[in-house]
Amino acid sequence: MMHSKKAGVSFDSVEFIVKIFVLIFVLIFLVMSTKSFFNMKINADTPRFEVVEQEILGSPQLLYFDKSIGQFRYGILDWDNFTADNLNSTFNVNEQNTLSMNLTLKVFNGSSVNTKNIYLNKKYYEYMLSKCSAYSVDSDTTELVSLPVLVYYKGRIRNGILTARIIINYGG
Repeated sequence: MMHSKKAGVSFDSVEFIVKIFVLIFVLIFLVMSTKSFFNMKINADTPRFEVVEQEILGSPQLLYFDKSIGQFRYGILDWDNFTADNLNSTFNVNEQNTLSMNLTLKVFNGSSVNTKNIYLNKKYYEYMLSKCSAYSVDSDTTELVSLPVLVYYKGRIRNGILTARIIINYGG
């Protein structure tokens, strides 16, 4: 008795089709993974102020020293220590620095507000600001940020606001 071949799909051909689909899926996955890997960009601008903030709020030159515990109080700025000299020593400013900033510290003392304005690398800040008009300053060059801080002022810890305008020259 002869068996005739039926027109249909055998088990081998189904297995072959499944292997093709798996291969296509793996190739698509590899292409997408590779493409996303090469298109990844590191955004260095986002954490720029966060690094500066950590330097300021962690600098012994600018912090309040609590004599009762014999330690600097991290994150509490001392009004009297908030000077340009202390800021410049915190960031080790020299002639090659391309980082400069204007910091304004406001302290809320009851119904009054006391303000102190200091500069990091003031000569460079003024030079760069003179080169930038109000229309040509862009986010790659300057950053203006405000954040709430605690300030030791006249024997008490008070609420304050630290505003920073940072200018960075990337050599462009």
